[in-house]
Amino acid sequence: MRQRDDQRWKDEAPLRAMEKHLATALKALEGLDTARVKRPDELTTYRMGFVQLEYQKVLESSTIITQATVDRYPAVPWQRLHRLRQRWVHGYFSVKAQEVYDEVTQQGPHLLRAIRATLRAYRAEGLTSP
Repeated sequence: MRQRDDQRWKDEAPLRAMEKHLATALKALEGLDTARVKRPDELTTYRMGFVQLEYQKVLESSTIITQATVDRYPAVPWQRLHRLRQRWVHGYFSVKAQEVYDEVTQQGPHLLRAIRATLRAYRAEGLTSP
């Protein structure tokens, strides 16, 4: 096995956290029919606070990935995640439930595939933990 660069090896934990929290957020939205929801604020009754917190964990984890990994795996939209994190964290109470729903349902599946592809590449390169 190729000798690992310690910093890149440390990126595995936040990548796995991103995968876990994103999958949890997507699962929490399964079966939610927004067409049945009469008012946008009703979305909050459908676990949107939980979903937002799970997605924010994805966003937070993305900020501690090293620049080497960001450069090496551009399929993950790192800069977009960083910008979204800034907006959601600093304006937590102003983020609308519909915005959270749209972000997670529209971008989440693509992001999950990109994260999983990155983790597969890590494994193939021997950069994951033993």
